[in-house]
Amino acid sequence: LKVCGNASAWYFNRDSVALPGFHVFFKERADDQMNITRKFMEYQNKRGGRVILKDIPAPPKQEGWTPLEGMEATIQVETSQTKAISDLIALADRVNDHDFSRFLSNFLNEQVIDLKELADHVTQLKRVGPGIGEYLYDRNSLNESYFDKIDRNSY
Repeated sequence: LKVCGNASAWYFNRDSVALPGFHVFFKERADDQMNITRKFMEYQNKRGGRVILKDIPAPPKQEGWTPLEGMEATIQVETSQTKAISDLIALADRVNDHDFSRFLSNFLNEQVIDLKELADHVTQLKRVGPGIGEYLYDRNSLNESYFDKIDRNSY
């Protein structure tokens, strides 16, 4: 799994950027990604596999992010993760590994919810525009969304 949320989180926390809502949003996403990564490593060890860690490349752009660019980059990462999970589910089904398929299905459901939330943020950020629009969005729209209140088991 690729993690780019930390780079975005700490960029938006800079004194020259000062968008604390985006900082918290991207930091929470990065923390969630770390927890998911741990679950995959634990599962792999339980099944007798070996965890091999590799370097995660830095995002190509590290300066001058707009909130919209941060959300769009996150959608790209989430889309590639969704495809990877779908491919693994197909492989698990081909080899009749139902336990692995069920394990992955939980993550796939979360991906669908996350992609919808990110797409909504992109649409709304385009609507409010840069500058004062981003500032107001940071203050008023990232603290709590309807995604925090939905029943994730219904997806």
